[in-house]
Amino acid sequence: MSVSIRSAIRGPLTMTDNGPERSRRSRRTRRSLGLLSSLAAGALIGATAISPANAALGAVGPADAGTGFPTYYQDVNGIKLGLCLVSANCLAGTTVPDPTQPASVATGNFPDEAFYAYASADVTLTGGGRVRWLAVVEAAFLTGDIVDGDQMTFTRIQLNGSKINTRVYPVDTVLTARTPYGTISGTVKKDGTLVRNRKESAPGTVDNGFRRPVTEATTGYGGTFLRWNAGAPAGFIGNPDVLHAVTGAKAGYENSVQVFRGTAAVSPEVAQFSVGGQIAE
Repeated sequence: MSVSIRSAIRGPLTMTDNGPERSRRSRRTRRSLGLLSSLAAGALIGATAISPANAALGAVGPADAGTGFPTYYQDVNGIKLGLCLVSANCLAGTTVPDPTQPASVATGNFPDEAFYAYASADVTLTGGGRVRWLAVVEAAFLTGDIVDGDQMTFTRIQLNGSKINTRVYPVDTVLTARTPYGTISGTVKKDGTLVRNRKESAPGTVDNGFRRPVTEATTGYGGTFLRWNAGAPAGFIGNPDVLHAVTGAKAGYENSVQVFRGTAAVSPEVAQFSVGGQIAE
């Protein structure tokens, strides 16, 4: 179900009929850490195009003694989210191995990736195919292994495609998704997927020593977390297993996702999202 910073850690998220999952074979694939310097320089990964952005998350909390990760990220509305590690409202596969014990990197009671904020939406293309938009604030480890001192956090905006009908959308067709955080485009491949297209923030060190997401000039991640517009479980901004309407889009954008070819819409406007995030105490 989960995704992480593949440029430094693992292979790409795959699309299945039952939703996103990580390829087992690629789970421990390492990529050159030289790509990380490309991120720091603001380089694009793959064929991503994302609209200019002008917002940033509001604040980052101090280190958690057990995990070494920030205790929270705060958006410009003052909503603070901590890592979701022990709850049915967390994204599947990202909770601690032993929920009866404290989360700890030193003892290994920690997942290899976890999320402060997660939002995704699935769109069915007219003529056949699926597109998924994803936006996350994630915690992971620089080398992929759970090692104290390798903690890093980042934002990601990503667009995936699967089973795209290449008779309707020939190879190299550009599809553009209008999303709550701006527009993002990808090109169709001959296997009916989209050219790998995502944008990630490079780790940046701040005064308290944390690596954290840099500002929106890098990824387009919004200044506000997407969250259920009403009725979220107590202590959470949503439940990723339940599709729901959201709020939190950037100014000028809608709380929905729709795909276009040029100026023509090629999907319905989807306003139901999978959202996850635990409110920090």
